[in-house]
Amino acid sequence: MAAVSRRKADHVAILSAENLANPGMAELFAGVDSQFEVCVIFYVRPQLQWIPSAWKQWGLKTGVLLRDFISQCIEARRPPFRAGIQSWKSALPATTVHVRFLIPELLTGGNPAQDFFHLLGLPKRRCWVFNPHFQSRNRLSINHGGGKKDHIFTRLNYSNPTI
Repeated sequence: MAAVSRRKADHVAILSAENLANPGMAELFAGVDSQFEVCVIFYVRPQLQWIPSAWKQWGLKTGVLLRDFISQCIEARRPPFRAGIQSWKSALPATTVHVRFLIPELLTGGNPAQDFFHLLGLPKRRCWVFNPHFQSRNRLSINHGGGKKDHIFTRLNYSNPTI
């Protein structure tokens, strides 16, 4: 954190990983919101999409019937989106928290990439969406939960990124 705090104030650091929503992760960042302006953005899939997808990923392989998996999810309150969001709010109380559903009609520009940069207040002229297979050291990837092959759905180029 010390290295980041010496950087210019107009830089943006982005941490993006699905596992940041796991239990215990928020506590690792406790106090950061007293040193920096922090914005946490959750992109969540509606349960009607998440549950069947999770069943295909985990339950189907073990022979669990879809109806049983749905019942297990309801009983266990899975996915635990609310608990994850609350843990971030508790660990970083000065943080701005946004919860966005991965429904194109609800996202600025109809996709998570444009919505993400809009929420950060970054001007459109500084953000471009490129071919995901093209590599460059000035690029960063944004992950969102989705189907099998769209975990890294696009590469985004932001001038002077700080990661």
